[in-house]
Amino acid sequence: MLDTPSPAGADATSADAPTKAAQQDEHGRHRAGAHLHSIHDDAPVVTRRTGLLLIAGVAVVAAVVGGLSGALITANLIGQPNQDAQRLTQPLGSPSEPAAPLPGEASSAIAFAAPSVVTLTVSTPTRTETGSAVVYSGDGLVITNAHVVTLDGTVSDAQITATTSDGRVFSTSRVGLDVLADVAVLRLDGASGLQPARFADSDQLIVGQSTIVLGAPLGLNGTATTGVVSAVNRSIEIASAAVPPTVDENAATDSPLSSTTDPGKSIVQLPVVQTDAAINPGNSGGAMLNAKGEVIGINVAIAGTKPGGQGQAASSGSIGLGFALPANYAVQIAAQLADGQTPSHGALGATVRNAATVATSGQSIVGAYVDSVVENGAASLAGLRRGDIVTYIGTIPVSNANDLIAHVRVYEAGEDATLTVVRQGEVIEVEVSLDAAA
Repeated sequence: MLDTPSPAGADATSADAPTKAAQQDEHGRHRAGAHLHSIHDDAPVVTRRTGLLLIAGVAVVAAVVGGLSGALITANLIGQPNQDAQRLTQPLGSPSEPAAPLPGEASSAIAFAAPSVVTLTVSTPTRTETGSAVVYSGDGLVITNAHVVTLDGTVSDAQITATTSDGRVFSTSRVGLDVLADVAVLRLDGASGLQPARFADSDQLIVGQSTIVLGAPLGLNGTATTGVVSAVNRSIEIASAAVPPTVDENAATDSPLSSTTDPGKSIVQLPVVQTDAAINPGNSGGAMLNAKGEVIGINVAIAGTKPGGQGQAASSGSIGLGFALPANYAVQIAAQLADGQTPSHGALGATVRNAATVATSGQSIVGAYVDSVVENGAASLAGLRRGDIVTYIGTIPVSNANDLIAHVRVYEAGEDATLTVVRQGEVIEVEVSLDAAA
């Protein structure tokens, strides 16, 4: 069920592996996100057709399909360089054997993971863009972003080819797509013997650990960048990758629209890992690795500082604020898609917005303010009521409405989530059996 946003001007002020008992922790960081709509005034609304999104009035989040043209998460297209210009020329002379990777350095992790990352070329009669994907199974299944497959929600029938790290080119067929998680699974037709990626437990990520991003930014296949995990349990808000019933394919480049004026486009919230490793258009769907070469996330978005004018790019590229879907969540969705299932997402049955209020102790509180609950919905049946402020879901802190929405959605419908709630200055825990997001 879709939760309905509360009307603007509501009365609160706007303001961001398993432990507790194995079950709660798993449902904490690994599963998160209800289908709620936040109504806070400063919401970082992302529309891939517009390019970049202002986060708290400062940063702009953009999807990173691109390369040949550059699809964005919330953003205007970052650019449409000529495809031929993206090819690196080979030096003159006889080819030589590549140098061996150095143990303990990024080169070792890159060498290990490179065969598990492929480049996608997504084409229509009028557009060609690049994205990336991660090998999920040796018989040709790969994970990428839904917005890569639909060119930011503008087409449903793009032709997609995949190029492996050793230069083989395959046509692809769509296995499944989930716009609520921005995950898609493709099959490389006729492929066999591919090297599946090794996925790490993204619930165990800590701030400061090394990250390596692999993909095809601006069409440059096999590009690696490095950085650290800048933050965990972040959330971002983006335009849905779903294709409206009628859509102008050229609108993505001809008419940058905000999410509030873009008919037919809905908004989704995603739980993400933040990194300062450079992510650019074309990296979408590629791998974020740890120092062992294990996949810890699927690249999904970047942030910029300028929204861009009419018809102008929203951002020139990475400013050190990149985002990836946690590996656990991406694999959870991909496994269901690969099995022919429709992925299940939890819903709270309430409308929420950012909260910055004062408890009876006189201390400020940030979290997700419950503005209303749906009769007989999950929140109502659990005893949540207007004025409650949710500050944790499981062990994950909730700093704003988007955090709660994104992290509730990682749960499956019918699962139980433990919410920490501040009610009139008192801290309580509420067990909620989640509804199904529509």
